[in-house]
Amino acid sequence: RYCEIPEAVAQLEAARGDLPLVAHGVGLSIATDGPLDRGHIEQMARWRDRYGFAWFSEHLAWFRLGPQDGWRGVGTMLPPVYDAETLEDLVPKLQTVCAVLGIEVLVENAVDYTPVAQAGCSEAAFLTRLTERTPARLLLDLHNLYTNAVNHGAEAADLVGALDLRRVHELHIAGGEPLHGFWTDSHSGRCPEPVWMLLEQALRRPNAVRAITFEIDESYVARLGPAALLEQLGRARSIWRATRPECVVPA
Repeated sequence: RYCEIPEAVAQLEAARGDLPLVAHGVGLSIATDGPLDRGHIEQMARWRDRYGFAWFSEHLAWFRLGPQDGWRGVGTMLPPVYDAETLEDLVPKLQTVCAVLGIEVLVENAVDYTPVAQAGCSEAAFLTRLTERTPARLLLDLHNLYTNAVNHGAEAADLVGALDLRRVHELHIAGGEPLHGFWTDSHSGRCPEPVWMLLEQALRRPNAVRAITFEIDESYVARLGPAALLEQLGRARSIWRATRPECVVPA
C-alpha cells in the first residue's frame, strides 16, 4: 500500500540534520466505523523505527469508509459523533495505536463542517473521556477551533477554557480562507488575529505543551513568502518565550 518517493525522502533527511522529529499523520481515519486499519499503523511503526519520532499525532476524524467498502475516501475529514457509542469504538482502537507504536500518541481535534445536533456530549467532555481511558494525549489545533467558531457561531475560547490543558502536548496554528460561505482550514497563509489570541490564552493557563506547529500547505509557501513565514514563526516563538516556564506542569 505504501511507496516511498526517493526525492521526498532525500529532502526530508537533508533538511532534518540532527534535529528531533515528530510525526503528524493524515492517513489513519481512526473514526471510521469498524476495525482499526492495522496495516497503516504498522507502516507508521516502521517509519518510527527508521526516524525515531519523539511522538506521533493523528486526526480524531474519518475520511474513508470501512474495509468492506475498500477503504474508499469521502473527500474530506469529518469528526466523530461525540457520544457514548463512538467513545466505546474509539477507546480500544486508540489503545492499540499506543501499544503498536510504543511512543507518545496525540489525537487532534477536528474541523467540523457538518455538526451533528444532539451529539450526546460536548467536544471537550468527549476529548477528556478519551484521554482518561487511553494513554493518548491531545494535539489542540487552534485554527480548527477558530474555523468551527466562524462557521457555526461558536466561541473558540470556550473549548480552550473547558479543556484540562495538562492533557495537551502540542498546539497547531494556521491560516485559512473563505470558500462558498465557509471559512476553510486550508493552511494557506497568516494566522488570523483570533488564533494568536487563542494561543496566548492556552499558554497562559497551566498546560503540558511541548511544541507549537505553524501549518502551511506546500502549495501556498511561495504565495506567503519567506519574510512572512519567518514573521509568523517569530511571533509564535515570542509568545512561547513569554509564557514559559511558569505555566508548564507535569504531563
